[in-house]
Parts: sequence; C-alpha cells; structure tokens
Amino acid sequence: MDEYMNEDLREKPNHAHYPICRGRMGDIESNSHKIFFFTLFACVIMAFLSILCIPMHVVGWIPMIFNSEEISKGAFHVSLGFGFAQVLSCAAIGVIAALNMGKRKVCGVILLIIYFMLLLSSLLASLTGFDVVTAMISFMGLYYCREAIKDKRDYEQLSKTEGFPLFNVILAEYDDNKNYQPYLKTKYGTDYFNKMTQNNSAPAAPLHEPPKNSYDPDNGLGDMPELDTVSVSGTNAARGRFSPRSGKEGAISFSPLKLK
Repeated sequence: MDEYMNEDLREKPNHAHYPICRGRMGDIESNSHKIFFFTLFACVIMAFLSILCIPMHVVGWIPMIFNSEEISKGAFHVSLGFGFAQVLSCAAIGVIAALNMGKRKVCGVILLIIYFMLLLSSLLASLTGFDVVTAMISFMGLYYCREAIKDKRDYEQLSKTEGFPLFNVILAEYDDNKNYQPYLKTKYGTDYFNKMTQNNSAPAAPLHEPPKNSYDPDNGLGDMPELDTVSVSGTNAARGRFSPRSGKEGAISFSPLKLK
C-alpha cells in the first residue's frame, strides 16, 4: 500500500506537511465540484431527451432489459414509461455526483466508468441520431473525471494524515500548547488577566464632600461649593425691569396695526 502513497502528503514534524496537504485538499474539492456541475448539466439534457421518448445509451439500459423481448422481435416502441425510467437513471447519476463532493470519492471513479461506457456504446452501437449528443457528453465527462482515481487515492491518504481535514497550523499549535500549564497560566490564565487589568485600569476620581452649612437659598445656586460666587456682585443689577445707563426706563409698545 505504501508504494501508492503520495510522498508529498506524508506527515512531517512541526506540521510542515500542512500547507501542501491543504492545497491538495483544495484541488480535490475543486475537481469534485466541477464534476458535479457538469454531471448535473448533462443529466438535465439527457432527462429532457428522455421526456421526448428518445432512447439513449447507458441511461436506457435498465428499461431496455425489461423490453428485451420486444427488441429481439424488432417491435420495440419507446413509451412514456421507458422515458420516465431514463429520467430516473439520470437522477441516479446526479445523486452519485453529489455524493462525490463528500467523503465518498469512489463515486468519482464510478462516474468515470459511466462516461467511458457511454462513449464506447455511443461510438460502437447506433440507436438514434442523438448518439452524437451522448458521445459529446461522455467525452466531456471523461475530461472532468480524468483525475478521479488519483483524487480518491490521495483523499484516502489525507483522511489518515494528521490535521485532516482543515490542516490549520494555528489550530494545531493551540492543540500542542493547551496542555502546557505554565504557558497558559502566563499568557491566558489569571496572571495574564490580572496584569492586563492593572495596566488598563484608570485611577479613581477623588470625591469632594461639600462643607457643612454651605447652602444659601438667596444666591439660587444651591449646594454647589465648588463654584466661586464671592466675587459676584448684584448691586448694579435692576430687579424686575430693564434699566438702561441713561436712567430712563424702557418699555415695549405694541402697534395697533396688524401686518398681513
């Protein structure tokens, strides 16, 4: 089994294999998504042709088995049931492609075999003029599934490698240090918290207690000893009315005219 292993993906000390393993995982996931979207597109086309009661290779093999007697007598007629069976076959192929995006990378190899059989049957046996369509679909399917076997083998190796499936260096370093108590106590424990609290705490503001019997109801300021009101003099202030410097009192007269 070791002779089939990828040497670049072997475990190395100090997590040195993580970057290349992460890159290989990205390639495998990208290939799986490409296979799925192309297979979905191909299944939609073949399902549409199946609704039109057009027999096709591979997806029509199962319904052909149940109509083998009619085919041998030369009296085979495509019915709606036959077309519906082909639609179900297309849906099954789409499910296989969806499973390939998960952990079941063997489904990619199954799709590779399906496209290979579809290409051979389209070239060697003639059903209808739409065999050209299935031949083109199978050719493109082989192109997208060309690395399915290698992806399956590398994925199985990666699944047994340290760091699977994220291969995240930061998480790995945290796992290595989480049992190291002096490190945690200094950096993440109570000592570190207390140190940061002391450095960031602001000094408490001094409390000023007002002197006793400082409230004067005449000045209107109440119990506010921190304000200096000694220098404020009210001898020149008129109480209750406006008094100009000339000594004459001013009054506001209202005009009887109303402006519109």
